[in-house]
Amino acid sequence: VDENGVYTYSSPKIKDILGFEVEEIIGKTPFDLMPLDEAQRVQKIFQEVLEGKELITNLENKNLHKNGSIVTLGTSAVPILNADGKLKGYRGIDRDITKKKEAEESALFEQKQLLSIFEGIDEVIYIADSVTYELLYFNNAFKSRWKGNIGDKCYKVLQNKDSPCPFCSNKFIFGENLGETYIWEWQNLVDHHWYRCIDRAIKWPDGRMVRYEMAIDITEKKQMEMNLI
Repeated sequence: VDENGVYTYSSPKIKDILGFEVEEIIGKTPFDLMPLDEAQRVQKIFQEVLEGKELITNLENKNLHKNGSIVTLGTSAVPILNADGKLKGYRGIDRDITKKKEAEESALFEQKQLLSIFEGIDEVIYIADSVTYELLYFNNAFKSRWKGNIGDKCYKVLQNKDSPCPFCSNKFIFGENLGETYIWEWQNLVDHHWYRCIDRAIKWPDGRMVRYEMAIDITEKKQMEMNLI
């Protein structure tokens, strides 16, 4: 595209992606091929990029196929400058990421449904990243027992430790044990309650495998067992 965003060239692949012949889009702008609200959003971004002569890196944008359907593209581009450093336009690549976005949106929908179910469960449920140990989600039962925020380290919130717990269940549910459920008991050092924990690796919407744990309070049962000794 030139400095005004007008197409000066397109490869024939445009027909496979958006259904248009090359000659149908030369002289138009990418914004002419977008729904109005999307065109306004992307045009604002493009104007800021133009002013700074910046790179465009995988800018997601919705486009109208010639048949009227919506196609999501991932756009990356580099500025074209003349010898004086004046911007002449952009040379870029568009990738059709429609299926990828649909899969992500489907995963997010499923996640929202699942998490809404977790909110109504009386037992403690939380989800943590397997590498960073950051809390990604916790339900109301968790919040009623521990003070923490999304992004906090699970070992800090749950055990008041400054490093990962030596008894962390990650080694039992990831790697060669991926897909296995690990059930164990432990006493929390913050509230001093005993819990029966059910841990398993699950897939997060971004594709990474994370640790899911349900912790069932068994303090009364433990106290009864100790009284019998």
